[in-house]
Amino acid sequence: MILRTTKGREVDSPFATDTEAAEALVGSTNSFAQVLLKRLSQGLLLSHDQRVWIHILATEMRVPKPTTLPFDRVCLLFSAALAKGLKDPRIRLEKLVVKLNRDGKGLVALRTSPSYAVVATADESRLTLRPNATQAEVQQLVALNGDHLAAARVYATRTSCCCFCGLELTTAESVGSGYGPICAEKWGLPWADSEGAVRERMVRKAAWLKAEIAKKAVGLTEEQLRELLERRTP
Repeated sequence: MILRTTKGREVDSPFATDTEAAEALVGSTNSFAQVLLKRLSQGLLLSHDQRVWIHILATEMRVPKPTTLPFDRVCLLFSAALAKGLKDPRIRLEKLVVKLNRDGKGLVALRTSPSYAVVATADESRLTLRPNATQAEVQQLVALNGDHLAAARVYATRTSCCCFCGLELTTAESVGSGYGPICAEKWGLPWADSEGAVRERMVRKAAWLKAEIAKKAVGLTEEQLRELLERRTP
């Protein structure tokens, strides 16, 4: 049974009824789940989204999750940033932030929405998941360790901001890389010559050339066209 919240969160629920889903949710340590179950026990009516979330949370409880995962590449990335003097390094993902633990030992993955909660911790090279970590959050953390440059581009595409400092990206190199030159320096990452930056420059140059050719479409000689193609994007 496919259910969807008003904000587009979707779940393929294995439960036939809300009551069946709620029964499967009993014993959950998730604070939101506890609130929903309490409302049900008090006989209060639930909104459409609250009903769907019961199915979402109950379905996630049924799916076994690994307790630890490799996180060596992300740990090395933070080590490089600290070595360069960055005081509070952090990486933003969708509704997640990976940052230093309060005691400065290891990393913590913090859920930022709908409420703050620690979903995982990392020490040296391993990520330890907490029971409240969702499948979507696990996937994001796995993707971050697999290719942090790609994760930065995904975040930039979704938000138009840098995943490291949170500032808006404007230049072709920054948009294509997923972060700006300052963050590239602080985290020891490629910037202007990165794959994403090169691709973004090509896209912008193609768009500029198309516009220029459209302006001068009438009467262009072969030599003029060649000169136009050799010009740099302003």
